[in-house]
Amino acid sequence: MRKERVKTMQHYISIPLTLLFLEIGGVTGNAQTITIDVSKPGHVISPILYNGMLFEEISHGIDGGFYAQLIRNGSFEDNNPVEGWSLVSPGSSKLVNKGYLSRAMNTQMTSETEQLNSNQHHCLRWDIGWNGDPETGLVNSGYWGIRLDNNTTYKASFFARKDPVFEKMGKGFN
Repeated sequence: MRKERVKTMQHYISIPLTLLFLEIGGVTGNAQTITIDVSKPGHVISPILYNGMLFEEISHGIDGGFYAQLIRNGSFEDNNPVEGWSLVSPGSSKLVNKGYLSRAMNTQMTSETEQLNSNQHHCLRWDIGWNGDPETGLVNSGYWGIRLDNNTTYKASFFARKDPVFEKMGKGFN
């Protein structure tokens, strides 16, 4: 039993030492060679690993993490109803700066395939009626909120299109 333990300890020591010497050789400028023989079969891979490794999107690890952005579902590609976006109006549980609200009635929000260009396959259609008094706003929840810092400039852009019916009525945005 003791001999087996000593032999195991030797392996634990020899592998790191081998790696250390390989690294030192690379630092000193000595060329290192790794030879791969593709004619011999390698290790058997489990048949339950269908497509290699799996990365599960937990807690927005990609969109809000590796691919850091503030706006959640900014391209409207995720789910319908539109994930991350919501409509708010006075008296709702969400607080929105009144300067960002629009006069609206019968407001609906859907993700449709009215393309802006050949690369953008989804857009947000926000139908706003002009006959009512209630105010409404469009809010993005971000990834558990959107952090904004004092004395920091944030740039945002969007494309908007008005319905030709509103042009005839003289209403809509310019």
